[in-house]
Amino acid sequence: MNLKNIPAGMGIGVFAALIAVVTLMPDYASISSTWWVYLIGAITGGLLFARIRWEFGCSSTAYVGGLGAILLALALSGVWASRGMLFSVIALSISPLYLEKPSGITDVLLSGLAYFGGVLTGMAITGAAGFLDEIGMALGAIFIGVIGAIGSLMMAAVLLVTRSHLKP
Repeated sequence: MNLKNIPAGMGIGVFAALIAVVTLMPDYASISSTWWVYLIGAITGGLLFARIRWEFGCSSTAYVGGLGAILLALALSGVWASRGMLFSVIALSISPLYLEKPSGITDVLLSGLAYFGGVLTGMAITGAAGFLDEIGMALGAIFIGVIGAIGSLMMAAVLLVTRSHLKP
């Protein structure tokens, strides 16, 4: 059992749960009524990835970074709410990826989805608590998710190329 893979699996599971919620749940369903789908996805994904022997270090770090980005943005929203804050939170949340070496192309490709899964987990937690009721907070969270996922994917790809023995 590889416990380092659990966060990566949780991120992929939450992303799969989002697809299930969008396609199967009615349009009028609230975040607080669908949180159990995200929870089941996170638990299932975490348990499945724990059984995989190959390590997903970048993907696990990306999931934790995405979750931390939403919680940090929520903490800073009362003090400093601007686009600069959003970009600062994104940069801060993907910076720990620099400490990880991607295990392969699969780890790189899953890091963006895992980051977005972490953001979705943060949005489910804060949305169920009622913090995403304002349109600005919801749009900021989605912005963090999309741009952060692209950033974590690019950071993992650059790290794979620069730290690999297979230089182009």
